[in-house]
Amino acid sequence: MENIILDKINKNNRNQIKYYRTLETASEIALNITALANAGGGFIVFGVKDNYTYLEIKGIGIDYNAKKILNELQLYCDKNIYKVSLYNEKRKMLIAIEVKGLKRKTLFNGRKYIMDQNMQPVIIKEKIFISHSSKDKKYGEALVKLLRGLGLQRNQIIFTSDDDYGIPLDMNIFEYLKAQINEGAYMIYLLSNNYYDSVACLNEMGAAWVVQNDYTVIGIPDFSFDNPKFSSGAIDPRRIGFTLDNKKRLVEFKNKILDRFQLQVDEADWNRILDEHIVSL
Repeated sequence: MENIILDKINKNNRNQIKYYRTLETASEIALNITALANAGGGFIVFGVKDNYTYLEIKGIGIDYNAKKILNELQLYCDKNIYKVSLYNEKRKMLIAIEVKGLKRKTLFNGRKYIMDQNMQPVIIKEKIFISHSSKDKKYGEALVKLLRGLGLQRNQIIFTSDDDYGIPLDMNIFEYLKAQINEGAYMIYLLSNNYYDSVACLNEMGAAWVVQNDYTVIGIPDFSFDNPKFSSGAIDPRRIGFTLDNKKRLVEFKNKILDRFQLQVDEADWNRILDEHIVSL
């Protein structure tokens, strides 16, 4: 790894490499490791000036604080996604951290981050995937309206029965949906007899189950959770679900979405949204 990273530094390479002049806190380094891993991996190098000349991190071999910081990294992120190397170059001591790319994005302090074009960690806006039968479009639209009322943005909702929330132009539908599931989209299963009669719906459920996406189970108003198709499906039948017209459970659902997506809604607005939702069904 040493020859690879030194060659990149000497060639002024900034592709998937973040340079620091001095060592940062363990938390700051771990945040950048996580964001870089979510962006496909790369390197973080400490001890390099802006003009790509070497700047020694003095005493790195014996300095207690530096050792302590590096040892603390595993408290903030998975130690299996990075490798720390210390080495001398032109009589200067440098630190290089090689970061592995991850297929499934990981969290830092409960949030997903990714490196932007300027090699700065930015929060990924998590998405909700409404897995539903096209025959239940009416109920899916009601759910979308409810989610938008809670503050979710249009690009955070995947609802394939509406072009405004569906597959981008020229994208392969199956590859796009597969990518969203693999990215860890929060799944909402809008269950009905139509859902269980749909091969596409069952494939979505199975794909999300394989990668262990978090989810909420919601039935259309006349769906029964005693349905044997539900109890024999891929999702855990012991996990509490509710129907789309259950006001008490909808309040619990609202609180879960607000907490997960770091949103706020005025209580009076929510009561109006909820009443309109129930009427629309």
